[in-house]
Amino acid sequence: MALPVQRKRSKSLSLSENLIRKLNILWYEEMKNRIGRNEKISFSEFVESLIWEALKRRMEKCGGD
Repeated sequence: MALPVQRKRSKSLSLSENLIRKLNILWYEEMKNRIGRNEKISFSEFVESLIWEALKRRMEKCGGD
């Protein structure tokens, strides 16, 4: 699931309150699943991983790399 990502951030996103609320619920559920494994992920890292996954699926549909 983890793709190499550039650590330096140069862009920011503006998200609706409704989207942030839904993402926060998903992140909270993910954190509950990880609690026994002592793995933590920040909200930003979680959202970034979701975006990477969506891009990967989209690129696979389009036949891209």
